[in-house]
Amino acid sequence: MNFDMLGRLPPRTVGRVRELEQLCADYDGTDRNLVVGEVVSCYPDIPRYYLAWEGKKLVGALTARAARADTGMVSVCVHPEYRRRRIMRRLADYVTNILSWKGCRRILFACDANSRQGKAACHHSGLPLDHQSYLMRYTGGEVPAGEALRIRPGEPGDLLELGRLYAAQTGQPDLLSRNMARYVLDSKGVQCYTAWKDGELVGACSAGTEGECITLTRPVIAPNWRERDVERTILKTVLNEVSVQFQKPVLLGIPQENRQVVDLYTSSNFTVQSRLDYYVCQIGKTGV
Repeated sequence: MNFDMLGRLPPRTVGRVRELEQLCADYDGTDRNLVVGEVVSCYPDIPRYYLAWEGKKLVGALTARAARADTGMVSVCVHPEYRRRRIMRRLADYVTNILSWKGCRRILFACDANSRQGKAACHHSGLPLDHQSYLMRYTGGEVPAGEALRIRPGEPGDLLELGRLYAAQTGQPDLLSRNMARYVLDSKGVQCYTAWKDGELVGACSAGTEGECITLTRPVIAPNWRERDVERTILKTVLNEVSVQFQKPVLLGIPQENRQVVDLYTSSNFTVQSRLDYYVCQIGKTGV
């Protein structure tokens, strides 16, 4: 069996991965549109895709990101005929070694709440449940307006200010926060939008445009603007932009326990499509 680690999928491989995701979703009775945390990454240089091949047949695929310096987030699917052959473990070992070298101390495994096999694999590996999220889908229509802002696509000159915005949101070191800003500004397949008021950067939102759906991140808001209705204004503009430009469904992951945020997005024409369970692996303490 051969393994590949790729920063971006070649066009000829994208279809193979989507077919495997659909096959696994049909077999398990789950949602194939599994959102893995954030679009942003602290470590733009790490491979995002880890693939397992049996000859020319794709039998396993893992997608990874590190939206925080100490935490990686992954989702994995394995061909039904090749399960119980430690493919998930071997794929996870590759990404664990890379993320631990970068400084990550834990990895969150995303699992559809309806996936009995996925949850059983996590329980069998001794991985406890960390948290649950809703996968929400934009249903279209007008989003109520909030604070009046000027919103435009991110530009290279926004790097330092956007980095400071991420630092204020996450509490992470400046270098890693600038990495996150650089990732959303420079990466193919990611569109960043910045929101300004009187020359001040007050918020930003990124959208992953690869695949069959748009993966939207919840807007990042400057601390002194969080009590104002900035998030709704950014959301309204970004949804209008991506819906028209890409003509794809828009999906967003929201923590299930944050009812205020869930209500905000429900009132902005999002509906719950499915629920995701995140199981945590403490690097160096337990295996997958």
